[in-house]
Amino acid sequence: MCGEEEIRGYIDQIKNGNLQEKRGAVDSLAGCGEPAAVLLCEFIEESGDNDSMWYAASALAKIGVAAIGPLSDLLKRTPSRDAKKYAAAALGAIGEPSIDILLEMLSGDDKVVRGYASQALIRVGEPAVQPLKDLIDNSDGVVERCAVLTLHRMGTVEPEAVENVLRKDF
Repeated sequence: MCGEEEIRGYIDQIKNGNLQEKRGAVDSLAGCGEPAAVLLCEFIEESGDNDSMWYAASALAKIGVAAIGPLSDLLKRTPSRDAKKYAAAALGAIGEPSIDILLEMLSGDDKVVRGYASQALIRVGEPAVQPLKDLIDNSDGVVERCAVLTLHRMGTVEPEAVENVLRKDF
């Protein structure tokens, strides 16, 4: 595990370093686990710089399952759509263990954030299919539509099914 000062040094490299330093920082942060995930999520929330947020999200994806809790906390507290976009990207890269959080995002009120969740679920792929089908069975309205469209973009729902759900009167 890495100490806070070391982690902050790597984050500074993400923010201010050259390409090689940024890539090296991402690789180093991957080995720092949850303590790095917490600080990376704070950085994403405060950064505002797409390039830096992309590298931070890459590090979170490499941290893996240990980053899910801090990413979930970030999604709950931040109003920033950009922060949510990069959090969703990291969760999509983490894969199957992130499905529940991504389904929560897909079920939320913000249509832009639902789009980020949809993209991330598409990246997760096959493990997300049945949970999306279950979501369809247990929801209606916008959430049902988003789940059907996500499955369609994954190639698992025929166009007729999409037409049927879009024609429903909610």
